[in-house]
Amino acid sequence: MDTFRVTKMVLTIFPLVCAYPRFKEAIPNGDNVPHPCNASTTWEGVGHTNPAGGGKRNQFGLDFKAAGMLWTEELCRKDSDSDGRTNGEELGDPNCTWRPGVGQQAPTALGITNPGICEPRGSPNCDAYNKAFPGTSLDCQQANTRCTALDQKDIQKMNINFPMTSVPTEETTYHCMLVDFPAGDHHLVATTPSVDNVNIVHHMILWGCTFPEDIDMTEINKRKGMVYRCEMTPDRHCQQLLGTWTYGHQGDCFKGDAGFRIGRKGTRIAALQIHYNNPEELTGETDQSGMAIYYTTKLRAHDASMFVVGQEYLDIPPYSRGVTFEHTCPSQCTSEMFKEPIYITRAANHMHYLGVGQSITVYRNGSKVFDLSNDDEYHYDRPTFYHYNPPIKVMPGDEIVTKCNYTSNRNTSASYGAGTNDEMCYGFITYFPVQKFQNTICIAWKGIQRCKRKLDKFKGIYDGCNWRQFLSKSGLFLRELLSNETCGNYLHDGVCTEKCIAESRDFLANPCLQGDLGEWMFSRTPSAKSLFPILQECSRSNGVNSLNEVNKMSILLSFVVLQLIY
Repeated sequence: MDTFRVTKMVLTIFPLVCAYPRFKEAIPNGDNVPHPCNASTTWEGVGHTNPAGGGKRNQFGLDFKAAGMLWTEELCRKDSDSDGRTNGEELGDPNCTWRPGVGQQAPTALGITNPGICEPRGSPNCDAYNKAFPGTSLDCQQANTRCTALDQKDIQKMNINFPMTSVPTEETTYHCMLVDFPAGDHHLVATTPSVDNVNIVHHMILWGCTFPEDIDMTEINKRKGMVYRCEMTPDRHCQQLLGTWTYGHQGDCFKGDAGFRIGRKGTRIAALQIHYNNPEELTGETDQSGMAIYYTTKLRAHDASMFVVGQEYLDIPPYSRGVTFEHTCPSQCTSEMFKEPIYITRAANHMHYLGVGQSITVYRNGSKVFDLSNDDEYHYDRPTFYHYNPPIKVMPGDEIVTKCNYTSNRNTSASYGAGTNDEMCYGFITYFPVQKFQNTICIAWKGIQRCKRKLDKFKGIYDGCNWRQFLSKSGLFLRELLSNETCGNYLHDGVCTEKCIAESRDFLANPCLQGDLGEWMFSRTPSAKSLFPILQECSRSNGVNSLNEVNKMSILLSFVVLQLIY
């Protein structure tokens, strides 16, 4: 079996300025707390387990919050991290005399240490604390890893940042901006984040966009450099994942013999997408976050790309433990997706805060080949990025299985969605050489495989269902069926004719309405979904009135919606 290296990209690899400025100014030497592994860099989020700030708080962060986000004498004299030194001693205010204000300097800037990290790491006194706050026990050898691509003499840099943007007073929003990549022929080899408002930036994705030659680019060109509201993808023509950032991630570094092709012979337009999470619906929040890309004209041997695997049906009950969802990207799909062996250089798991464990595994002929990722203890704020050198070979026909495990202490259920309080079950896989398939094709909703719906091999037929045709015509069919003499009277007097009973049964027997596929169809046609019970009732009736007045009103309202749509 190939040897591999797993790198936990959880520490400061690239300098960041992400912590919320007003909090750093509220404690002595708040902007001068060194990283325990590298004194030349600072730990920006002093109150967080993530060096960049945001996400889970360490004990000092919890104590700071309990003190009303103020430097009080009680907070100063506490030893939050249980290492034998008070918070004041660690931050240069041993006598607790410092007060915030313009020009107010702490009594000393010498010997500053982090009040949220117990040191010396690995000592008996720090074991209990570090166990309670995963991430505070650091592997400095990994922390000092640097992206060697940045040291190449021919590397060029381009900053892609939003202009100052007002963040809506909504819990979850997506904003996007289109930009042109540099002219010429390049390989993108690294990205670094620049996070302005860490309190509300949930994640960022840099997408590559390829627009058809016959499309009118007038409106698209108008959007370049301008921030606009978007969905989970910036545009239907923006499908290539080029760079990602989330809490704990310090940037992408594409090592080895591959890079993302941009410019004249690759992706020419990029879309920067930022997901804002504003659960308190704060007003007046602004942001100008973004990414820097690093690229070279010295092309590598292969063009790289990313694809996504995962499950989009999630239903996590309140107060539940060990709830597992999984997805298999089947061999009949990968044999079509991969025209040749591909080589995996990196894999990463992605869930939200209820996620506790996730794995991505490759199977060949029913036998396990390799775990691309395996987080027994998943932490959203401190993701693990699995790097492989040499890369992992995956063959056409292999299966890729994603498993996500959840535990909930909430009193409400959680389902799949874009918000932080919703959940996800995705894996991101970087590979080469690039193949020609949609990078989100290896995803399912329950047992309904997107690849079997989308790949040309299956010709739009899924288990005997022409799903595109059904989606386009089912609503129109229902409207016509319920507005003519066949079943029209059923809306008014609730009595099914023999002809309506027969046609209802025929419609419900359609292969597109069976099992998980039927549920997926319902999810795609919500206006028609509420009319299906009419046919279900009628198909089971013997001609007697079976609708009460409440059902009649609900059905009539849905019927009106269908008339407006079709």
